[in-house]
Amino acid sequence: MAYRVAVDSIGDGIRYDLGATDRLFVPTDVAVISHTSSAIELSGFAQSIRVYGLVAASVHGIYYSNPDLLNVRQADILIGKTGIIDSNANGIQLGGAVNRIVNYGAISGVSSGIALYNIGTNFAGTIINYGSISGFAAIFADSKGTVQITNYGTITGEASAIDTEASRDGGDDRVVNRGQIDGSIYLGEGADKLTNRGLIAGLELSMGIGDDIVDNRGGTIDGVVRLGDGADIFMPGISEETANGGGDQYDKLDFSRSSGLQIALDGSIDNTGWAAGDTYTGFTDVTGSILGADTLIGDDGINTLRGLGGNDSISGRAGVDFLYGGAGNDTLDGGTGADQLFGGDGNDTLIGGDDKSDSLSGDAGNDRLISGGGSDILTGGTGTDAFVYTAKTDFGGTALGTREQVNDFNRAERDKIDLSAIDASTKVTGNQAFTFIGTTAFTNVAGQLRFEVSGSFIIVQGDLNGDSVADIALDLNGIANVVAADFVL
Repeated sequence: MAYRVAVDSIGDGIRYDLGATDRLFVPTDVAVISHTSSAIELSGFAQSIRVYGLVAASVHGIYYSNPDLLNVRQADILIGKTGIIDSNANGIQLGGAVNRIVNYGAISGVSSGIALYNIGTNFAGTIINYGSISGFAAIFADSKGTVQITNYGTITGEASAIDTEASRDGGDDRVVNRGQIDGSIYLGEGADKLTNRGLIAGLELSMGIGDDIVDNRGGTIDGVVRLGDGADIFMPGISEETANGGGDQYDKLDFSRSSGLQIALDGSIDNTGWAAGDTYTGFTDVTGSILGADTLIGDDGINTLRGLGGNDSISGRAGVDFLYGGAGNDTLDGGTGADQLFGGDGNDTLIGGDDKSDSLSGDAGNDRLISGGGSDILTGGTGTDAFVYTAKTDFGGTALGTREQVNDFNRAERDKIDLSAIDASTKVTGNQAFTFIGTTAFTNVAGQLRFEVSGSFIIVQGDLNGDSVADIALDLNGIANVVAADFVL
C-alpha cells in the first residue's frame, strides 16, 4: 500500500487516525499538531510511518494502542534527520509486539521520548537511535517482552535515560551504546546485557534481577554499576569504575581482553591495569587476561579465579576456592579452606595451603604440587611432576580415608615424590633424609620409609621416631610398586 502524504494539520483532536495497514509520510516543513489529543494514532497491523517534518501534541505525538500479542511487526517508525516528535506526554507510545523505531532526528516528551507497553512475552521492540531522545524517562518500557536499544546519538533523561525496571517478568533486554547516554539506566528482570563503547553519565546503572552482563570495554561509565541479584558478569574498561556485583556467588569480573593486571577482592594490594582506580564490591570471581601476567587474589568467601594466559600468580585466601592457571607458568596458592586448583598448560606450581583437604591438578606441563594441611588429593597430569611435602602435617592421617592421595604417579614421566624438606628423624638435630627399605617392616629405626600393596594402590609409610609405627602415610593410586629413585629423600 502506498504512503499517505501528510499536509499541515494543526488543530484539536487526532490529526491522522490510521487503521488497517495504513502508511503515513510526513514531509520536511510539514507540521502535524494536535492541541487536545495525540497527533497520530494507529490501530492496525504492519503500519509504517516516516517523519521528516514536525509532529507535536498535547498528549502523545504518535500513539499505537493495539495490545495484540501476535509475533508480527505492528509498527515501523522512521524519524529522518529533519524530523521532530514533541509532546506533553510521550513522544511515541507503542503497544503490542515487534515494534521498530529508527531515529535520526529528535524525539522528546514531557513524560518519555519513547514508551513501550506489552502485556505478552513476545519481542516488544527495537529502538535504534542516531539522533536525540529525551524526556523525564527518555526511554520507558513496561513489557514482558525483550527490548533492544542501540544508541549512536544521545539519550537524555531527567529521572532516567532508559527504564525497563517496571517491566513485569522483564524479558532479556539488550542495550548497546556507542554514543552518549545522560541519565541513570534501570533494567528490569531477565538476563539483560548492556554493551558500552561510548559514555554513560548518570547516578547509576542498575541491571535488576537476573544473570546480567555489563561490557564496558572501550567505554566510560561515570555512575555506580549495580548488577543486582543473579550470576552477573562485569567487563571493566580502562576508565575508573565503581561496580557492585550484588553479593551472589558467581558474580564475575572479566578482564580477559586486558593486557595484564593485579586485583585483590580483599583489598590487600592496589589494583593495577584495567582495574586501576576502580572500586569493586560484591564480586566472587575474577577472570584475568588472555595474554598478560596477572596477580589475582580472592577474599574470605567462595572465589573462582582464572588466570587464562601469561605467567599468573593466583591466591584464593580463606574460603572454598577454585583456581585455574590456564596457559603459562602459573603459581596457584589455595590458602585456607578446601580448595580446588587446576594448573592448566605450562610448568605450574600449585600450593594446597593450610588447614583443609585440597584437590591439586597440575594438568599438562612439568608441575610442582605442594601439599598443605589436611588430606589432599594430588593429580600431576602429563609431564614430569613433583609431589612435594614440607611438613609432617601435610600428610593428614595415617588411617584409611584420612591419608594423602596421589592419583597418577608415573615413573615413565620421571615423576618424583619430594620428601627432602621433612626431617626424617626426631632423634637427631637437623634435617635428616629418609632411608628407603622397600616392603620390609620397620625395625625400630627412625627415618625409615617403606611401602605396602593394598589392592589397586600402595601405601607409603614413614617412621619419624623409631617406634615402628607410621607417623606419616600417603596412598599412591594405580601403581604396583615404588623404588628409592621415585623419591627425593
